[in-house]
Amino acid sequence: MQRFDDRQPRVCRFSKPRIRGCLLKAALAMGTLELALERMRFRPSIPNCKGTNGARGTAGIKWYATKFKEIDGSREYELKAKFNDWPGFVREAKVRTSIPPCPQQARVPTYGRKWVVPRDGPNGMIFCTACYCDHVVHTGEGQRWKAAENYTQSRETKARCGMSVLGIGTAMTSAQEGGVWYTLPSNPVNFGVCASCYVAALEPLGVPQFFVRQPAAPFLPRLLETCFTRGPTSFDQAASAYASIPLCRRDEDVGNRRWYGRSDCAICPEGYLDFARHSPLAGMMELENTSREAGMMCELYSPRMRTLHKQCGEAPRPDPAPLLASSVRWRLIWAGTVPRIRMMLFQGQMMQMEQQMLNGMSLVSTTAGGIDQINYGSLRTYSSPAVRHGFQFDNMNLLRAAVYTVGVWPRCK
Repeated sequence: MQRFDDRQPRVCRFSKPRIRGCLLKAALAMGTLELALERMRFRPSIPNCKGTNGARGTAGIKWYATKFKEIDGSREYELKAKFNDWPGFVREAKVRTSIPPCPQQARVPTYGRKWVVPRDGPNGMIFCTACYCDHVVHTGEGQRWKAAENYTQSRETKARCGMSVLGIGTAMTSAQEGGVWYTLPSNPVNFGVCASCYVAALEPLGVPQFFVRQPAAPFLPRLLETCFTRGPTSFDQAASAYASIPLCRRDEDVGNRRWYGRSDCAICPEGYLDFARHSPLAGMMELENTSREAGMMCELYSPRMRTLHKQCGEAPRPDPAPLLASSVRWRLIWAGTVPRIRMMLFQGQMMQMEQQMLNGMSLVSTTAGGIDQINYGSLRTYSSPAVRHGFQFDNMNLLRAAVYTVGVWPRCK
């Protein structure tokens, strides 16, 4: 490894899709970095892409086209490649290449062009379709945006794309490169896998299907809104609300807490702020920031229960009955399984700790037995029913080491 001190500008390319999504996987599978190093040596000789601005013919850039000219000329390629869906990629790529390029800093008439805006604000934030396709589609955030038909149909409005604003573009790029985390479907507390490890470790091991994208922290959208509006009001309100409440304890019974919902379907303050308060079922709550000494568990920590809660609220006549029935069933299943599983895990952890201690004692005895054998030799052998029948040891220290190794684990019969 070499540390450069020549003050020349450089760009980190290790996080690029070719390295992270392909060559790093191959290196892990093959046990060698040769392919990745070959790419690193070759890449600086290629001029950088000029983007939608194009390049002069004298720039010395080689150009490529699809073999059968299906596309006139994309994250879409990476997605479709996972399923070997070339026709799907061609179809989506044709749509993308037909979209007018981003107007950049220019304020252009909005009529006749498609635009998108965030569903929950901030007001005035608008993206052109090109930037929406390039920076939002297939990131898992598409549901937060909607088409802005009022802009498309207005003959008098002019706008510029939000991605042309330096602060917004920087925030969006940073969010794409470092803001994606994955977790297990149960969303364990204090557990997460970053996007780089997801690609470099989980995908090569063939287990990415067991992980889901981790929801963003409640402060991040408000911080981005502060960046857009240059006003701290929304972020201040969110910080004040969330800083005063405890974290959701998920599938743990917690006493001396305040709750929302109903006794048969309790909701912690975090679940209420994040999800339940916007539902039509919010007005049907039996508990509203009600203190309870008895232990209760938040029923809305899981995606399944949140989906059911949403369905009950969006019914023609909102009714919490199906949610309550499911909550009661789940609580019965939980009571009959989870405590036992946790006890088994606890017992296993205690056995493991005891075995680790015995392994240390075994190492000490093994060392002492080896020294005894060198210094004094052995006139007889030693054995014990605590170890396998037929095993003989030259001195008591070596026998004691073997007994420690057996430890608390079941012996073979």
